[in-house]
Amino acid sequence: MDVETPMLQGAIPHTVFGCKKPIINTILMMKLTVLLLLVFTFQVSAFTYGQRINLQVKEASLGDILKVVQKQSGYNFLFNNQYLKTAKPVTVDIRDKPIDEALSLIFKDQPYNYRIEGEIITLVPKENVIAAPADAESQQQVVRGRVTDSLGAPLEGVSVFVEGTSRGTATDNKGQYELQASEGETILFRLVGYAPQGISVGQLRTIDVILQAEASDLEEVVVVGYGTQKKATLTGAVSSVKGSDLVVTKNESVVNMLAGKMAGVRVVQSSGEPGAFASGMQIRGLGTPLYIIDGVPRNNISRLDANEIESISVLKDASAAIYGVRASNGVVLITTKNGSKGKTAFEYSTYYGTQTPINTPKGLDAVQFMELTNENNIMRGSVAPGTLVYSEETIEKYRSGQRTGTDWHRINTNYYAPQYQHNLQVSGGSEAVDYFVNFSYYNQDGIYKNGDINYERYNFRNNLNAKITESLRAELRINATTDTRNRPFEEAFNFWRAAWTYTPITPAYANYDRRYMQNTEQGLNPLAITDADIVGYKRDNQKLFQSTGNLIWDVPWAQGLVANASYSYDFTFWENKWLQKPYYLYDYDLNNDVYLPKLYGD
Repeated sequence: MDVETPMLQGAIPHTVFGCKKPIINTILMMKLTVLLLLVFTFQVSAFTYGQRINLQVKEASLGDILKVVQKQSGYNFLFNNQYLKTAKPVTVDIRDKPIDEALSLIFKDQPYNYRIEGEIITLVPKENVIAAPADAESQQQVVRGRVTDSLGAPLEGVSVFVEGTSRGTATDNKGQYELQASEGETILFRLVGYAPQGISVGQLRTIDVILQAEASDLEEVVVVGYGTQKKATLTGAVSSVKGSDLVVTKNESVVNMLAGKMAGVRVVQSSGEPGAFASGMQIRGLGTPLYIIDGVPRNNISRLDANEIESISVLKDASAAIYGVRASNGVVLITTKNGSKGKTAFEYSTYYGTQTPINTPKGLDAVQFMELTNENNIMRGSVAPGTLVYSEETIEKYRSGQRTGTDWHRINTNYYAPQYQHNLQVSGGSEAVDYFVNFSYYNQDGIYKNGDINYERYNFRNNLNAKITESLRAELRINATTDTRNRPFEEAFNFWRAAWTYTPITPAYANYDRRYMQNTEQGLNPLAITDADIVGYKRDNQKLFQSTGNLIWDVPWAQGLVANASYSYDFTFWENKWLQKPYYLYDYDLNNDVYLPKLYGD
């Protein structure tokens, strides 16, 4: 049976013999697919070669011209960037020209010819044209070498690359490398765990490099429980911070200095008043963690001087289990500094800084307050229509400056509060004895303009270590602190409550007479309650003495067995002197032109 396929455009008649209809249909579909692909290819090719160029430019750069031609024709250009530097400006008027004719006009006066190969146009220099000077890229040379460590062992996988470029490679298992670089460029060598090194390329073709190992904190010793452990082998829930990282933050309290420096440690501060020490540390739960200073549990760590701290470690979960039920909220281990063998060294440091309240909401001024009060009463219907609580005449007096409102936040506070510290350290020792002595003075003022709120502290520490015999050592730790906190009798909370409660049209002085302070609700006139000469004062003084003695015996016949006899003594003396003074606030009687006093604090 003969079946003849229908004639298609561009198809060749053909005959299929002895085939059933499904097979015939399959073969027809395959042939049609191939045929359509060929037709589509011819159409695309014809479309590409048939592109016309339209270009009218005057004194344009060759680079810009080639971009336009590439966009209109679909051709890609291949050339050395150096060609563009010696190319002449192009002035042409091309209207609906084929690509070949357009290129002839463009390159008519250029020192280059072109060659079309498929969809790529390659630029080539014309004969007898002097080549442009080679740039740095054409002057690249092959640089080889070997990278080793300080012991001469080859380092594999070292990143070797030319600075500021994408040219790079890596060393093989023999520490060898090879890359192209130009004279004057810098080759960088980098490997994790080693200090990076850069070498400028000169006339040398071979550059061997020795990388020095970086000091790793994996060898750092961390205090854990009743011993120490290297970070490299530490797997428990332990966080630590060095004293040198701690002192970067300047604050009166060591607890506040830890904020943001240790994973899993939350510091909550409820007051920024100088000497309040209203900060808490939360590690596990909301309870207070166990504080241990040089192996002795102690409660008072806020008054420690950060300059005398060597390190702080925080233990959680199983890492703190050795301390029993007291460690349910976590453990904070504080290790103070020791002396070092050598000549006596003196170190003095000081700093001065300021503290500024942030994100303090700004209250309404007098005009805003009165206008919003009128609007509020009208919207609520609490006044008769057309009735205003504050007349336009009254508002205009404040707007024009005849009367001034009261900014209760700034009337007695500064935008900043200064703090400063002086610190002197003495350390040294020999093979038998070493010592560390620290003196410091800290002072912090509050933001009250009258200066009646402030805090100052003196710290002294002496750590002494002595080697009595080869197996017997003695340690002595002495810490003494005295501080004084001054503030007005009324708590700072009352000042901020009053500052937010009183309206900006309430004057600070009765009838604006500075001899008489305005009477206010509960007598909490911010100017009065922040003045110790008016309301009295609170002066808190604390004297703290802490001492620890250790006698340590390394048992000679049992390696690793250590006997430790410890003694600690703490003494705290509080002296609080509070004096409350009765004071008067005044209301002004306009009719009789008299000031009516009211007594508070009696």
